[in-house]
Amino acid sequence: MRILAKWIVTLIILLLLLITVTLALLQSRFATPIINRLATYSPYPIQFQQVSYSLKQPWHMTFIGPSWSGSEQPRPIAQRVELWWSANLAHPRQFDSVLVAGINYREPSQFTLPAFATKRLALTDVSLLTPNFVMENGKIELNNWHSSAQYPWWQSFQGEFIVSAKRIDYHQQELNQLLINGRRSTTDKWLFDGLSFTWQHAQVSGQAIYHPQEKRLTLAQFTVQGLQLQQDSVLHSLNDTLKPYINTLDIERFDLLESSVELKQLTANGVNLSLENITWPKNLWQQQGQISLSANNIQWQRITFDNPILDMQLQPNQLIISGLSSQLLSGYINLNGTITPTTLSLKKVIINGIKWILPNGWLTQFQQLNLPWQQIEIQHLDTSNLLLTSTDPDWLIQMAGLDITGDKLTWHHKDFWQLWQGELAVSSSFSSINQIILNDPIMEMSSDQGNWQLKRVVLPFKDGLLRATGKIELSQSGRPWQLSINGDSVPTRLLHAWLKLPLPITGVMDNQIQLHGLSTDKAALDYSLSGHIYTQWRDNQFIASAQQYFQDWQQAQWQPKAMAKITKDTKPHAIDIAPLQLQLNRGIASVSPWHWQNPSLSGTLTGQWDFTQRETDLQLNLIQDCQQLNRHWRQDKSQVTTASSCTGSNK
Repeated sequence: MRILAKWIVTLIILLLLLITVTLALLQSRFATPIINRLATYSPYPIQFQQVSYSLKQPWHMTFIGPSWSGSEQPRPIAQRVELWWSANLAHPRQFDSVLVAGINYREPSQFTLPAFATKRLALTDVSLLTPNFVMENGKIELNNWHSSAQYPWWQSFQGEFIVSAKRIDYHQQELNQLLINGRRSTTDKWLFDGLSFTWQHAQVSGQAIYHPQEKRLTLAQFTVQGLQLQQDSVLHSLNDTLKPYINTLDIERFDLLESSVELKQLTANGVNLSLENITWPKNLWQQQGQISLSANNIQWQRITFDNPILDMQLQPNQLIISGLSSQLLSGYINLNGTITPTTLSLKKVIINGIKWILPNGWLTQFQQLNLPWQQIEIQHLDTSNLLLTSTDPDWLIQMAGLDITGDKLTWHHKDFWQLWQGELAVSSSFSSINQIILNDPIMEMSSDQGNWQLKRVVLPFKDGLLRATGKIELSQSGRPWQLSINGDSVPTRLLHAWLKLPLPITGVMDNQIQLHGLSTDKAALDYSLSGHIYTQWRDNQFIASAQQYFQDWQQAQWQPKAMAKITKDTKPHAIDIAPLQLQLNRGIASVSPWHWQNPSLSGTLTGQWDFTQRETDLQLNLIQDCQQLNRHWRQDKSQVTTASSCTGSNK
C-alpha cells in the first residue's frame, strides 16, 4: 500500500511538474512553436504568427495572425484571436469568451468557424466584400454561440446580440452607421430591442420583432427622419430585397419625419407621416389603425397641394376622416366624414378660391369617371369663388365667381347619379361657354325622397334670357320626368357653339320647349319621349359662305362638326327663317317643313326621326343661286342628289 501511495504521489508531482514546465514555456518565446506543433495534430490546419500567455490571466490566451495552412498559400483568418477558457476542463472546446479581430474576406465561403461553443463570441474589425453583401468596420457579438450544421454561423446562437458597422451594402441597399441590439429566443424569434442606421440621407431608428418561420416582421416603433428619396428604382430594389423574407408586415407605430420624395408619379417635401396598427398585405378596409399626414407640399396628378393635413382612423370597412385640408390651385379645401366601400359620407366640405385650368380631354375623362360608391352624402357643401377654365378647342369655357352650395345632400347611383335628397344651388358671376357670355347664371334644385325637382335654371345673355324647370320622380315606377324650357332673345350662335349644329347664323330666337317621358333605361326613354319644340327667329344673319356651305352638304360623309366652322371673313347676309316646329310622340319626332332663305341661299328641312327603331326619314333641300341639292337620310344612310339650272345637268 505504501508503494502504491508513493507511485501516486510521484505521478502527481510529475504531472504538476509537466504543467508547470508547460505554463512556463507558454510564457516564453517557445510558446508559438509549441502551439503550432500541437495544432498539426488537430483537425484544423491552423498556424499562428505569435502566441502569448500569462499566468496573471491563466484562462486567457492570445493568438496573433492565425491562418489556414492546409493549402500551398496560407490563407489569413484574422489579425488576432483571443480565447477565455471555461473553468470546466471536462469540455475543452467550451469557452467563456472568444474574440476574433481583424476579419477581411471577399468570398462568403472563406469565412467559417471551427466546432466549439462559447458563452460570448465577438467579431471586431470585420470587413466582408461579396457580390451581394458588403460590411465595413463591422462588429458582431453573439451570446451562447455554438457550431451547428442546421444554421449558418451567424444564426448558431441564442440570447443577446449586437451588430454594428460603419457601412453595410446588401443588394444595393446601403446602410451607414448601423447599430443593432437584440435577442434571439429559443423559438427562433428575433427581437430587435434597438436599431439605428442612416439610409438615403435619413436617420432610421426603432424596435422590431421578426418571425423567420412565418416571415412576419413587426415594427413596434420605427422612425425615419430626413429621408431624401429621388429614384423609383430604390423602392423597387428595396421591395425585391425584402420580398423573400417578409410575407406579413405589422406596423404598431411608424413615423416618417421631415422627409422629401421625388418620384415619377409623386413629389413631396417636408413630409410627416404617422402610421399606427397597420398590417400589410391586408387591404385598407381590413385595418384598424390610424394615419396622420402633413407636408409642406405634395405634387400628384400635376396638382400641387400646399400644407396638406390628413387625420384618418381606419376601422373594418370604414375610414373616418377627422380632418382633411390643403391649399391647392390658389385656393383651399377642407372636409371631414366617413368612407365605406359603398358610401362616401361627408359631414362638411368647404372649397374656396380654387383656380383650375381643366386638362385636355377633360370631358372624356369626366364621362369615363367611375366612382366606386353607390351613394354619396354631404351634410353641408360650401364651394365659393371658384374659377374654372377650359382651353379645349371644342369647349372653351371660363366660369368666374362660381359658387356651389348644398345641405343634406344624398346622391344614389342607379344607371346614373341621382339627387335623392337635399338642396343644391349653383351660381356664377360670369361665365363664357364657347364665346357665349352669361352674366350671373343660376341653377337651383332639390329632392325629397327621390322627388327630384329642377326648381329653376336662369341663363342671362347680353340681350336675352333662358329659363328652365323640370322634375323626375325617381321613386315611382318608370321614373317619369318632364322638362320645360322658355327662351327670350336667346343668341342663335348657341346652336353651333353648344349643340354643334351646322347652322352658321347669328341673331336671336325665342324658344318654347316641353318634353316628358320615362327614364328607367334608354329603351324606356326612346319609347316614351314626347312633347314639342317651337322656335321663332329674329334679326338673323347668315355668316358663312353660301357657296362653301352648299358644297359642304354635297360631301358623301356628312360631318356637322366640320360644317359648323364659321368663315370669319365672309360678309354676313340677312336671312329669313320660318318658325321651327318639332313634335315628339312616344319616341317619334316629326319636323314640319322648315324654310329659310336669303338672296343667295334657301333651304327646307322636313321629315322625322324614330328613336324606337333607330330609323330616320329626313330630307334637306338647298338652292344656291342656280344649283339645287337634295339630301335624303333614310335607315342610317344618306343619299345626295344635285341639279343645276345653269348647265341642265343632274347627278
